Amino acid sequence: GHDIYGIRPPQQFRGWAQWSGTSFASAMVSGRIAQMAIENDMNGADAAQKVLREAPKIFGDKAVWIRGADWRRP
Repeated sequence: GHDIYGIRPPQQFRGWAQWSGTSFASAMVSGRIAQMAIENDMNGADAAQKVLREAPKIFGDKAVWIRGADWRRP
């Protein structure tokens, strides 16, 4: 990609790339909530609560795993 601000040198990507972080996670979580709402005929707030309630806890109480696209599975 090209940095229009001139802060970083241009980067070249060939093939696949992997990124992570909250900006990527938010799309996965919102998609999961929408899927839950549609599948269970419920509003967004109720679907969000159901998604969070059913999510396994990781790292103690600091994080939960929201089921999304797991590209590592065959």
